[in-house]
Amino acid sequence: QALTQNTNWINVKASPYSAVGDGVTDDTAAVDAAITAASAGQTVFFPSGEYNLASWTAAGEDYAKKLHLAGNATLTGTVSLAFLQLSDEITCEGLTFKEWDTVFEFDALTTTKNEFRFDKLTFDGCDDCFSWLTPSVSGLISRISITDCVAKDLNRFFVELAGAFDSFSCINTEVDGAYNQAIRLGTNTEADHYIWNEARVIG
Repeated sequence: QALTQNTNWINVKASPYSAVGDGVTDDTAAVDAAITAASAGQTVFFPSGEYNLASWTAAGEDYAKKLHLAGNATLTGTVSLAFLQLSDEITCEGLTFKEWDTVFEFDALTTTKNEFRFDKLTFDGCDDCFSWLTPSVSGLISRISITDCVAKDLNRFFVELAGAFDSFSCINTEVDGAYNQAIRLGTNTEADHYIWNEARVIG
């Protein structure tokens, strides 16, 4: 079911951001401005379309605030770019991420954060979807939740987390064609709960 915009949301196509979403125009500046303008936790909404983010910051943007991204759209990068460096919590729902190096990186975490929730996302032709390779000693995630997601034609991992977290759930999610391991959680002595329900790995 397509998401419908709430009046309190920031629409990336609305003025003053004016993203185009035609898959050709470089929408990097417009999308960055919309996310920057959002208050902590305010929803940034992507209406239907394909947003070309070819000029995105190579290491991934860190907005240093709680994020909520939602929409019915495709965000297209390149295989040399990361989308987000997460130093705070995020809820992300309904979006498709196409041809990114890494979509969500957790390496910027330095303090404990409560929840990272990813719902109804599609990943197409990316290298890694979720990556946390060089955690700080103090960086701890209370809960990571991945629900109703689909990943296909990945070049490396769907999930690769080396950092400490309390709870990880992967529910009704399908990974089709990961080149490397689909999910690698490393040695995690902090985790109290792993939840797997209708999670499928194909190929």
